[in-house]
Amino acid sequence: MKTELSVSKVLSDGFRGFKENFLQVFLTYLLYIITCWIPYLNVGTSIAIAVLPAKIAAGERIECTYIFDKRWFKFMGQYFILQGIMAIALIVAALFMLVPAIVMYLAWMFATLLLVTKDMNAVDALKESNAATFGNKWRLFAIIIIYAIIFTIVFAIFSLIPYVGFILDIILGICAAVVQVNMIASTYKTLVIGDDNCPGNDENYVQEGPVVIEE
Repeated sequence: MKTELSVSKVLSDGFRGFKENFLQVFLTYLLYIITCWIPYLNVGTSIAIAVLPAKIAAGERIECTYIFDKRWFKFMGQYFILQGIMAIALIVAALFMLVPAIVMYLAWMFATLLLVTKDMNAVDALKESNAATFGNKWRLFAIIIIYAIIFTIVFAIFSLIPYVGFILDIILGICAAVVQVNMIASTYKTLVIGDDNCPGNDENYVQEGPVVIEE
């Protein structure tokens, strides 16, 4: 039976994860931002930062220096192929009244995670992500909309506060990013890690043709 996401649970997990691992996630993002200007190194760290939700979903201890591990460069070629396919496809899809691009974005949201954690090639990662999100795209969309509404309202309220509103908005932006990565971790844990039919599940987790979109 296909696993169904709980919108309320994902939102709850996002805020609970914020309380449990805020410092680790914040330091990881901060270290990435500080070093992302360094050529070549930024390829490995970008791949590593994309895998952060999977590490949270697996319950791993997050050491912010993990982004410098040389093993991430193993995936560089397939990572660029994946990003190229997604970018071109989403740009073309966006020309058709935007809706197809939204559906494709939701279908492929786990592609990078699967490419690295399951050691898949780019096309297989896209197919597996599409399969994992099948039947849950409207729930994923609802989660994004509710999340956006909540933080947009709070941003607007903080912006009205004289003198300190800008500072509060910066802090809120940091908090929103941490909540978001924990929400992605929750959806990944439910739809991928919890899916016994996912090829290469758990045991292949990395420590050291046209793709059809289904609605």
